[in-house]
Amino acid sequence: MRAALGRNVLANLVNVAASIGVSIISLPLILNRIGTEGYGVWTVALTFILYLAGAEAGFGPAAQRWAAVSHGGGIAEGIRRVLWSSLALYAVVGALLAVAFYLLAEDIVDIFSFPKRFQSDAVTMFKIVGVVMALTLISAALGNILQGVQRFAGNAVTSAAGSAVYLAAVLLFLGGEQPLVVLALAAGGQQLVTALSRAWTLRGVIGSGPPRLLEGHEWRELFGFSARLQAGVASGLVNTQSDKLVVGLVSSTATLGQLGIATQFADAGRLAATAGLIPINSALAVAVGADDRERLMAQFAWVHRIWQIVVIGGTLIGVAALYPLIAGWLGPGHGEAAVLGSFLVVGTGFGLLSGTGAAYLRAMGRPGLEGRYGVVVVALNVAFTIPLALLAGAIGVVAGTLLAYVTGVYWFLHKFWAVADDVPHMPLRRMLRPFALAVVAGGVTAAVTVAGVELLPRLPSLIVTIATTLGAFAVYLAMATGTPLHVRSFVDLVRGLMAGRAAGTDASAGETRRAAPGKQREPGASDVAPSRGLVRPGTAEEHDPRD
Repeated sequence: MRAALGRNVLANLVNVAASIGVSIISLPLILNRIGTEGYGVWTVALTFILYLAGAEAGFGPAAQRWAAVSHGGGIAEGIRRVLWSSLALYAVVGALLAVAFYLLAEDIVDIFSFPKRFQSDAVTMFKIVGVVMALTLISAALGNILQGVQRFAGNAVTSAAGSAVYLAAVLLFLGGEQPLVVLALAAGGQQLVTALSRAWTLRGVIGSGPPRLLEGHEWRELFGFSARLQAGVASGLVNTQSDKLVVGLVSSTATLGQLGIATQFADAGRLAATAGLIPINSALAVAVGADDRERLMAQFAWVHRIWQIVVIGGTLIGVAALYPLIAGWLGPGHGEAAVLGSFLVVGTGFGLLSGTGAAYLRAMGRPGLEGRYGVVVVALNVAFTIPLALLAGAIGVVAGTLLAYVTGVYWFLHKFWAVADDVPHMPLRRMLRPFALAVVAGGVTAAVTVAGVELLPRLPSLIVTIATTLGAFAVYLAMATGTPLHVRSFVDLVRGLMAGRAAGTDASAGETRRAAPGKQREPGASDVAPSRGLVRPGTAEEHDPRD
């Protein structure tokens, strides 16, 4: 079990590394071709695509959870029905979005008052973006099932293939007369290749029988779960992407471009963290589907402690290295991006502290608290951002988002330990030593990397910054977790993070097990294993009043 889950998280980390690598290579080329103003226009298009990810972020994790529970219970038909139902739903929504963006492209350009030299290209770009959003949904539907059945390697390979297509298109065609159109077409090619390769990876599930959809009561149950989950999982995306729209309305396009650069780093941190969190979600859900409560408790206790250590250190060390990373990557003239990015990285870090608690509630079929947390954070963001934006402009916008996360996460964790009173409670004092170690590691990182920027040319300083940041994080993890500083030790740590200290075995990736004796479904039972009946009596109810 440990080896399989360790491979899952490592596969996701490789996937994220590939995505970040594409951004590292492509962003300087894009800025050199269209400038900060042009990148501000493209940032708005990316914001719409990311908003779509937020809209999908309720149903998507719900589909992942249902597929994982079916996988854990050995119900192959349930996986297939969730797959076809997701594809049908996403195809309809995607078609509507494509038509809407085609009709509203000129209105969107007028709202943001883009520079005249970009307006014509921007209209065409937004028409293409509608199709890109439709393809993104199809890719997401297939990816949700891959992650639900713990085929993370396949999911990573397909994402990497799409990213390679995007990078190739940027390298080959960005020098033409319509660079914004090229970027939109490159994004479309990325999602098309991703969707096709994921469909090929799932060909065994797709070809195992004729398409079958969920029944009415199953749709209601799935939508009920996703509706409670939606606000929580979308709050981070809504908050950060709303910052872009607000800054775009109250500040210059150049400032919006600087915010877009800053967001690259916050999003990279979020992607890297999610790479570890998604396998945790699936592992806990599989334990629920297998009706193994002892394994579930052991997994959660272990991953929760390690997760807090990783997030605290990653956030503080990341902030310390932010300015040197930007300066070594893009050169001088992006100090505003570093300042804005510091607020966003810290806010992202605070938001991630709720990750393992949310994963446990999802696995148990009780996402109500996570949903309320999302509403609280969005409300706090509005309350803080409006007055601070009036006082301090773009800085006020990102400062409001940071304050919303700090307040919201404190509220969530306080409520979580009251709601999940059946899980081991980790005292706050256990995090004091890791926090102090992270502060020291961040200080050393800042001193070394800033000196590198001042003393070395751009590319060598970037190499020094990356090496110093990774080294500081590795030393921090070793000291905070008591792990010897050896490669094998960190591989074991990753596997331990994902598997906890529980014994037992797990199905290999993509393998469908037969239902265990005594767990066969009664005639007429649903093929999609619901939350009720998959949890030991007394641990959770489908509509737990504590939600």
